[in-house]
Amino acid sequence: MNKIKKIVIANRGEIVSRIIRTCKEMDIETVSIFSDADKNASYLKETNQSFYIGNSSPQESYLNMDKIIEIAKENEIDAIHPGYGFLSENIDFAKKCVENNIIFIGSSPQIIENTGSKILARNLVKSIDVNVITGFSDDNQDIETFIKEAEKITFPILIKADLGGGGRGIKIVNSSEEMKEAFLSAKRESLKSFGQDKVFIEKYFKNSRHIEFQIVGDSFGNILVLGERECSLQRKFQKIIEESPAPNLSIELKDKMFKDTIKIAKSLKYNGIGTIEFILDDNKNFYFMEINPRLQVEHPVTEMLTGLDIVKLQIIIAAGNKLNLNQEDIKINGHAIECRICAENTNDNFIPSTGNIIDFNFPENTKVRIENGINKSDKIDIFYDSLLTKIICYNKNRQSTITTLKNYLKSTYIMGLNTNTDLIVNILENSIFREGQYNTEFLKAFQTHKNNHIEIFLISAILYSFINRKSEKKLLKNISSGWRNNLYQYQNESFKFGDDIYKLEYNLLENNSFEIIINGSSDNSYIVELLENDSENVNFICNNQYYSFKVKSDKESVFIYNSNFGSKIIKKSPRFIKKSNHKIEGEYKSHLPGEIVKIHIVKGQEVKKGDSLITISSMKMENTIYAHSNGIVEDIFIIEKSFIQSDILLLKLKNIIFD
Repeated sequence: MNKIKKIVIANRGEIVSRIIRTCKEMDIETVSIFSDADKNASYLKETNQSFYIGNSSPQESYLNMDKIIEIAKENEIDAIHPGYGFLSENIDFAKKCVENNIIFIGSSPQIIENTGSKILARNLVKSIDVNVITGFSDDNQDIETFIKEAEKITFPILIKADLGGGGRGIKIVNSSEEMKEAFLSAKRESLKSFGQDKVFIEKYFKNSRHIEFQIVGDSFGNILVLGERECSLQRKFQKIIEESPAPNLSIELKDKMFKDTIKIAKSLKYNGIGTIEFILDDNKNFYFMEINPRLQVEHPVTEMLTGLDIVKLQIIIAAGNKLNLNQEDIKINGHAIECRICAENTNDNFIPSTGNIIDFNFPENTKVRIENGINKSDKIDIFYDSLLTKIICYNKNRQSTITTLKNYLKSTYIMGLNTNTDLIVNILENSIFREGQYNTEFLKAFQTHKNNHIEIFLISAILYSFINRKSEKKLLKNISSGWRNNLYQYQNESFKFGDDIYKLEYNLLENNSFEIIINGSSDNSYIVELLENDSENVNFICNNQYYSFKVKSDKESVFIYNSNFGSKIIKKSPRFIKKSNHKIEGEYKSHLPGEIVKIHIVKGQEVKKGDSLITISSMKMENTIYAHSNGIVEDIFIIEKSFIQSDILLLKLKNIIFD
């Protein structure tokens, strides 16, 4: 068997650690790369060598093809593994590897050229008589031509990046009026993520399912299908839950999709690891959508079911070896579900969340596999994908897998920023999901109940504040914090959750008990007994019920976790609010940090409610701020291509009423 001895992993985050694990089992040395943002990454300690690649911008680090090739040549590297995203489907990079006698651990340049381009793949599949979603592409990339073709296809349509995946460069468009802004935004996202801005359009199916088949092919003509995965649970065209086998998919329909998968793969003489992906409409018609000629984020789902190491197969094939498996050897047993833990605010349209990770917990469980890409004290910033960690659960059937995963997630937490963990728990408890009746529209109607149990979280925050003030006292230590010689005088402290301010008043009673009133309402009055605690755990009895919270804080926020109620970030409010902190009518502030990629207005311009004002790119996704009333632009305080923090004042409108 041909042997690869040393690999550069041209990626970052959890996938680097995943590839390293297989390489160690195969006795292969690994070399990693890192940008400014990843100088403390956990994978740096796991590789044989690590090299600085450039500043935090992807274009100057993980998309810097020449620098990566240079590192490989200078360190006697046999092969480069691109992971997923970044350069994993980049034809130019695959060719550069071949030209420099470096093995590219992925599909051949010819396969990438035919499949990494979604446009080319669509044309090839059409030619072999497989149903393809109606669409349009044109090298000219003229927006007016695309608008005319979209009208022929009929709205809604999707604008999609030709290269890449992960939901980047994909926009749903409902009318001709929306086309131009969405078209340009998709092109910008594609360029930032994949180094190319070519896009195409296709018909958008509502209430559809997204089902993909994992394929493996070697250079000797052997093709294997390792089963299917259901990938319909998405937000912003990015998957957050994947499972296999796909629920409620008939044997007859699965067999038809399987046969088309084999037909497509053989017609391409496919080599390497990849997926062939289909859209299944609500009339049970399925259409070819795309081929991803790379390792998938969700590959562990298939590994859990088959017992195969897909990364190992990928390396074996790349080295020029023959697969020693037949289709009859592929056995699918049990059920597996993967959830992606992402840094995002699920209560605010999934906008990215940045910050420092101050603590996390992933308990040991024999039925759960963790693919972790974070360290304590890591700074999560705007430059890369929001994915933090993948959690994959396996059990004997779907219902037991859902239950095991739900209970496991209730025992996990990541403190320091917002994540989607609580949302995933809510999904796993939802009857539509549990019955396997969901589709790609599921999350649009899903309610996250953002203020659930907020009062009990606020009580834990005020008790934590009390405990810490008491521990920090230098004088009069025997007098309890909060004591007043006027017994009717209450202490007060304010907190912010979302857009809401909560004022908590509390009075110290006997035996370490408190009366706590929220927002001055007698309906929100609580008698609370503080129990034994330490610097991170707050235990108390409230209205005769026992509660235990894990709590940490920094200068601005309190991070709170409970196994039953999940996690919340409660913002501290200053006792004396500065005038500059007051919200002024007509002011627009950023809800997230990021890069100003587009200013849609100029000073003095009239705008109407709903008009686009500013587009901010954060974690490789664009978010646009829209006018919430008619007005005239009084001032703009930022410039394009600048980087901003959250809560920065962007612009000011003078509200007016148009005739």
